[in-house]
Amino acid sequence: MEAETQETDVIQEISYVALSVVLILLAVTAYVSRPSVLHTTARRARERFVAGLPLGTFVIVSVNVVFFVFAQRAYTGDVLTVPYLSWSYVYPTGFLTGPVGHAGVPHIVGNLTATVVFAPVVEYVVGHKIDLSGERALHPLVRALVGVPLAWYGVGVFVSFFSWGPSIGFSGVVYFFFGFAVVFYPVVSVGLLVVTDAFRTLLGALRRPVTASTAGESYITPSWANIALDGHVLGLLVGVGVAVLVARRRGANLDAYRVGTAVFVLGLAQGLYAVWTVDGSTYVLYRAFGVAFVALLAVLVAYFVEIESSSPPFTQLDSFAPRRTVSVSTLLVPIVVICVIGLVTGLGTVSTVDDVDTVEVDGYSVWYGEDVENERVVSVPFIDAAPVNFTVSGVIVTNEDRGIWYRAASKGRLRTDPSRSFLVGGLGWYDEVTVERVGLESSTGNTSYSVLVTTRNETRAVYDSPPAPTATTVDGWGVNLTVDGGERAVRMRRGDRTRTVPLRNTSFTVEGVTFTTRDGRILAGVGDETRAAVGRITGARQDLG
Repeated sequence: MEAETQETDVIQEISYVALSVVLILLAVTAYVSRPSVLHTTARRARERFVAGLPLGTFVIVSVNVVFFVFAQRAYTGDVLTVPYLSWSYVYPTGFLTGPVGHAGVPHIVGNLTATVVFAPVVEYVVGHKIDLSGERALHPLVRALVGVPLAWYGVGVFVSFFSWGPSIGFSGVVYFFFGFAVVFYPVVSVGLLVVTDAFRTLLGALRRPVTASTAGESYITPSWANIALDGHVLGLLVGVGVAVLVARRRGANLDAYRVGTAVFVLGLAQGLYAVWTVDGSTYVLYRAFGVAFVALLAVLVAYFVEIESSSPPFTQLDSFAPRRTVSVSTLLVPIVVICVIGLVTGLGTVSTVDDVDTVEVDGYSVWYGEDVENERVVSVPFIDAAPVNFTVSGVIVTNEDRGIWYRAASKGRLRTDPSRSFLVGGLGWYDEVTVERVGLESSTGNTSYSVLVTTRNETRAVYDSPPAPTATTVDGWGVNLTVDGGERAVRMRRGDRTRTVPLRNTSFTVEGVTFTTRDGRILAGVGDETRAAVGRITGARQDLG
């Protein structure tokens, strides 16, 4: 095993060096063969940017990275995400931090890769040295370092505020960049998608030159089920709307056909077709319906661009023809619908959960349940709305003061990975919570287990499942396996007599029946007769002491 590890490390080092050398040679070759391209790009950048650099992009990317590394404590290896989601309007911190928070390294790498590629295009259009009407605006440096990043952050807060349910990440702003850039440069935007994918692949190769994975049972949620479709569509539509307003003020010519085509291609490439539902643990993707939705979205955007790019300003009401009413509605109605639904879901509250054992951590309640209803409900003033709930099984974390209800680990994931840790906390503080599944599995496949929660050096059992029958009888005694409070035991029953004896690493005899644990198996027999396997030890804490 040690030799294999050393061999893998050597391969990784060679791969990293080889890839770095190839990239450097590619850059040098590109410059030597076409130096005019770099010089022309630098000249145009200096015309629009301070020092020819997209400083606003640098600032907003830096804010995301700093927040992720320090506020979310990514430098420790565990990412704190719970307090930085937009849970409810009773918890404004979530809406203010959600746009710059991320769920993990792949999440932030994906968002910032697209930001690095598309944000400079938007920043180029906006410029540091002129305002939207083409006149000189704020001091260029102030505009670059403060104005542009604040505008983009404002878009993120807007999308976070009206998202459907809890959200985290910069993707709402990324889709704003998509929508803005596609109006001015539709063909270039499609090409930039390829650049973005190539950039992600390069980063992945540099981060992990060699990756090994083992096939096995998986309880991972499908990637398309983690897409916040509402926030992405909202960001895209807002980006299109703002870009068209800027184009009209500057008298820019727009090609509606190309814009619509680019929106369709971009929507398919970026997963806007991911219309899905969930029924228990089954996720259903309506791909055909989603593609039709993207096509309709592209048509509506193209129509809006066609009409609005050549129409008088909104202030000239006498020229507001019926077709302009339709045109504005094609963009405004979807935005309003998304925002209204988001407003209603943002009023969600968490109902008190009774009859469960919980571990309290500064307002957070950590517990375990199976087939329990999600108690995050919609509370609309003056309306007695019936909550739309769904059932979940696993480790649940709730916080009534913040409107938080989420599953930290599913039942299936905890079975395959019986010891898991996650963070809870807030701005400036955190606590680590460890959850363990201590179990037994009978020879018939039945299971019995306890779920233990450890925090601040204190461990408590929050769930005990029923005993696991073995369908085995030894000397007239029926044998079951049970785990109670994390303690594994054998439960014997004959007639009205019941004995429950904790399992140990050594053999022991109860009522003439001898039990032995060997290589994780539990054997039972009488005297020197052949012992039958009645079960095995599973989960965490397999040392019986």
